[in-house]
Amino acid sequence: EKVMSVWHAMSERNVRALFEKSYQLRCDHDRPAAICWDEFDALYARGGNGRDDIQYRMQKIMQSVLSGDIVYEGVPLFALTNEPHMIPIPIYRRFGRVMLVTALDGEDRRQLMQH
Repeated sequence: EKVMSVWHAMSERNVRALFEKSYQLRCDHDRPAAICWDEFDALYARGGNGRDDIQYRMQKIMQSVLSGDIVYEGVPLFALTNEPHMIPIPIYRRFGRVMLVTALDGEDRRQLMQH
């Protein structure tokens, strides 16, 4: 599902629609549904200084969703990134768990390949 859009406020609508669609699937099938969001940092990579820029708006919409302003019970978000420093601290605070995985060393890689 594509989230980012060049159109004003469409990216924010797309984020809410993603959670709403996942929640609806969860309810329709009576099973958990999860969102696995790769390159999560891309939501915040554009930068800008004003309160009207997309980075600020995306931060606010994700804060709202992750804070439970609208409850999407049974729809956890797994956010993946190679650049955790790009994600604003207020977003980190709203995750129940944050796990940083560093690069594997030679022995870890060997064991992974053997497995």
